Amino acid sequence: MSAKSRSRLADYLVYLAVRITVCIVQALSFDAACGFARLLAWVAYHLDKRHRQVARENLERAFPGQYRASEIDQMVRDVYGHFCRVVVELAQLQRRLHVNNWKQFVDMRNGDRLTDALLSDRPLLLVTGHFGNWEIAGYALALVGLSRRFLPPLPRAHGPEAAGQARGLRPD
Repeated sequence: MSAKSRSRLADYLVYLAVRITVCIVQALSFDAACGFARLLAWVAYHLDKRHRQVARENLERAFPGQYRASEIDQMVRDVYGHFCRVVVELAQLQRRLHVNNWKQFVDMRNGDRLTDALLSDRPLLLVTGHFGNWEIAGYALALVGLSRRFLPPLPRAHGPEAAGQARGLRPD
């Protein structure tokens, strides 16, 4: 099967539509932007039958017999709502979250321990839960000057040697 050819014009028009929408969302108040997110979620839920059905099937398989069809449907609607709200929050992030106000939006428990760990020269692996908009954590850390690389650059070697170097091992 050959790949479907793409229209540069159609791609550009989609880009413009998305960019204009992001500009509008950035200009809205947060409450109005969240209202727009709810509208967008409603539209996406009703237009995106394929993903809606996949989500329903996945939930039915994950929780066999535990939820009524109406409860599963509400969970799927909630996923669309959450995703659209995350998109709106990310669009407004640079406008709303600044070095002077980040504490109003971010709860950094054990912040002193996190800061010490981030500033040390030792490797660090941060594991986060998917509660709320967890993508904001990286942005907030960068705001306070704690931006770090999360993965080391890949070695230039190829094959088994590269895998060994990535683990800090010497090839045999």
